[in-house]
Amino acid sequence: MTEVVGKIKLSKLQKKVMKDLQAGYSIITNCDVRGAWIGNKTMEYHINNRVFYNLVDKGFIYQSFRDDFHYVLTDYGKNIAL
Repeated sequence: MTEVVGKIKLSKLQKKVMKDLQAGYSIITNCDVRGAWIGNKTMEYHINNRVFYNLVDKGFIYQSFRDDFHYVLTDYGKNIAL
């Protein structure tokens, strides 16, 4: 099931991930992890590569040049209303 945000279709999981990232959750990934972990101090959950790279391809998150495997929200991802 997908929902349309602006003109971009998001699955329920993608929408949940974006809401959590906007609320301050972190993206945790490395070369040994397929996909990524989304988490904060009290909770974490795993998303697969398809969901993760779909959000990258849509311009919501990007790889920071600060560290390898450090992904953050883009300005677009921070400001989109979900």
